[in-house]
Amino acid sequence: MAAEVHESAHGVPNLVLIDRDHPPAVDRSGQHRDGPVALLVEVLSPSHEATDRVRDLHDHAAAGCPEHWVWSRRPAPESPWGRAVHVFTLVGDASVLDQVITGTAELDRWGITVDVEALLAG
Repeated sequence: MAAEVHESAHGVPNLVLIDRDHPPAVDRSGQHRDGPVALLVEVLSPSHEATDRVRDLHDHAAAGCPEHWVWSRRPAPESPWGRAVHVFTLVGDASVLDQVITGTAELDRWGITVDVEALLAG
């Protein structure tokens, strides 16, 4: 698994988990970089929702990110995403919706339980 995330006009993800099972790298400019990205998390902002929904998903897939979560805090119909965590996985060169979590779910890959209301409280 290897992904490289660069800041763009769209900004950077809210959370990036690095795969520590792989050694860090040195980029073309000689800068030290952490290991490859394992997971990106975006928390939707009402003012950037369209960007987070479309451009960022495309950008992260193009970078090779294997998993990308989109957290939507606003309920439908305020947000077409509804109040949920959307889990996208990389299939080929596209991020594909794998799971929509609206309550509580076990995510075996990460060894965690996701409780949407606890995550999105506030």
